[in-house]
Amino acid sequence: MRIDRWPWRCRVAISILATAGCLASVGCSRNGAESPVLRGLSGLFHTESVATKRGEFTDQYPVYSLAFSLDGATIATSSPYGREVHIWSWKGNPQLTRRLPESDNPNAGGGQWGSLGYSPDGKVLACGHGGWNEDNRILRLWDSNTGAVIGDIDDPYGNHGGQGRGPFAFSPDGTTLYRTDNGSPRKDLPRGVYPDTLIAYDLHTWNVQWSLNTPSIFIDGLAVSKDGKRAALVGAQSRPRNGSPGVQSVVVLVDLEERAIRKTVEIPSEYMDIIAWSPDGQRIVAAGNAIVVLDAMSGRVLKQYESPSMPIALMFSPDGTRLIIAWNNGIEIWDGGHTKLLQRIPGRFVHAADLSADGRYLAFSEDFAVSVWEVR
Repeated sequence: MRIDRWPWRCRVAISILATAGCLASVGCSRNGAESPVLRGLSGLFHTESVATKRGEFTDQYPVYSLAFSLDGATIATSSPYGREVHIWSWKGNPQLTRRLPESDNPNAGGGQWGSLGYSPDGKVLACGHGGWNEDNRILRLWDSNTGAVIGDIDDPYGNHGGQGRGPFAFSPDGTTLYRTDNGSPRKDLPRGVYPDTLIAYDLHTWNVQWSLNTPSIFIDGLAVSKDGKRAALVGAQSRPRNGSPGVQSVVVLVDLEERAIRKTVEIPSEYMDIIAWSPDGQRIVAAGNAIVVLDAMSGRVLKQYESPSMPIALMFSPDGTRLIIAWNNGIEIWDGGHTKLLQRIPGRFVHAADLSADGRYLAFSEDFAVSVWEVR
């Protein structure tokens, strides 16, 4: 079909769309640099570039969870298809420097799966370990300097299926590890009795300090405030609608000093599984099939946005000026209030993302590949 025979209005429209497509394709290169075309038309098409690619490496398995070491020099990765955690030195010429093997605990099941995270002092690396079967999950802990196993926390009902650091979090002072149980009914408990959903472990003895129950609420995500005094849990509870089964998303605000639930907030969304606390302690952001910003004190919903798809990870920069959202098809870097999209990094099959402790580097996985970007 010859376009030169089309009416002039159609030809003009196609020309405009083609030009827009060219601008979109050259707007930002893969390494995050802004193109000369957009610089020349900055008044009309300007987009801010806040991240630049600095490195990349390819793992042996698809990477479903990753975490920066405290100094940002290495990245730990894990996969449901492997039986070990890999430690990568990513700067310069990337090197696989250490393999941390699977547990020989009979409850560990097969393969590494779920979340990875370092303690605030960087001395302990924790990983949710095991498969989908509820009877074969543990939380394994390593000395990050030597690679020696510190111990295993038997955690058969813990929720290790999520991305990022959802199932557990360290207290900012490094004295406590909090983990979540999804709250599903257990065969070792009487009918109608639900397990505790927030469990606190002493990081010196690894004994349970205390635990908390959120009856009939199934917990998927956990975030601890920067001052270590509060926690936010996100999950769902059964809520029949029009005679049919349904669920209602909820955020549970917990006072960690009093070891008590302070507020349960219903969210107008059917599914939410990741949550983040702003560094200033004023806001909580929860995400799933919607993105919701809450006032951390009152629980009031400040903003709500529809999600184009289910997010993979959600995190604030340490100074609170950036909010990073990872999707299956790329990374979005927003201002801290989620009012302006600063940069979008395209991706394919994104499974996990993490931000270094100083906020300087962002890493995310695309199936087997892990790329590292410097964020300003």
